[in-house]
Amino acid sequence: MKNLAIVYELLVRPSLGVRAASEKRSIALVLWIILFFSASVSVADLLIFSSPGLTFSLISLTWGGIFYFFFALIGLFLLSCILHFIAEGLSGEGKVLNFFVALGCSLLPGILTAPLSLILSAIGSLSLKTALYLISKMIIFYWVATLQILAIKEVYHLSSGRALLTYLIPPLGILFLFSTLLALLILTIVMGIIGVF
Repeated sequence: MKNLAIVYELLVRPSLGVRAASEKRSIALVLWIILFFSASVSVADLLIFSSPGLTFSLISLTWGGIFYFFFALIGLFLLSCILHFIAEGLSGEGKVLNFFVALGCSLLPGILTAPLSLILSAIGSLSLKTALYLISKMIIFYWVATLQILAIKEVYHLSSGRALLTYLIPPLGILFLFSTLLALLILTIVMGIIGVF
């Protein structure tokens, strides 16, 4: 399956598109998707959050795009490694390179942020524009998350429940860690106030 066919399948039939992307293992497709994703998010943020008197800066756009590109690439690499170990721990069988490609292709809906922000930039009210932009970004986030859960399911041959569990373990682990640290901090402060230490 060619790269454009994979992109089409990701938009129309996500499960088939994720499976095709993981089987083809096209790193070039992932890099192109990350590049367009980064440029789109950078343009969208400039269009929505720049003040009316501020001119559209090519330098800001370039540095923002470079930042988003490397942040997305490194984040995608780390996320694929972490989720790979968790999926294998839940009896999944798959290859990390296939998963990296499928996970990278799941960023495809993020490319829509620039066209959405261009449409929303015509709205005069900054608060309404910002609210609609954040709502549209949340919809895109859930779309990307759904594609990522499908990637876990397809690459590691897991059930939907185990794929969802694999996807939720890292954020729940981070939440548990920060909650524990916060509880220990509060306990230390309280103990210091009442004079136990």
